[in-house]
Amino acid sequence: MWRRRDRAVHFEGSLVPWLLGVANNVVRNLNRARRRYDAALFKLPSPPAVPDPADDIAQRLDDESRMREVLRERSLLPASPPAPSPDEPSGRVALGTAWPRE
Repeated sequence: MWRRRDRAVHFEGSLVPWLLGVANNVVRNLNRARRRYDAALFKLPSPPAVPDPADDIAQRLDDESRMREVLRERSLLPASPPAPSPDEPSGRVALGTAWPRE
């Protein structure tokens, strides 16, 4: 546009009409570029849905509170189970015994 400013048509000694024409062309180019950009964006696939991190955070907080409860209850248990008395059955099952075959 500035290369041809020497050929600009003067209207009653003013370059205003020429400058308005240049401004009009600039606006047309900008509008065309925006339409092309919007069309290109429309053709792109939409981004994948991102899961809400709040659900994961809430689950982790619940897990931590449950773990604190379990550890607190575990700390209340005796260090080792009491030894069974000889009069009471131990409740254990002998493994590896076989029934006699007939």
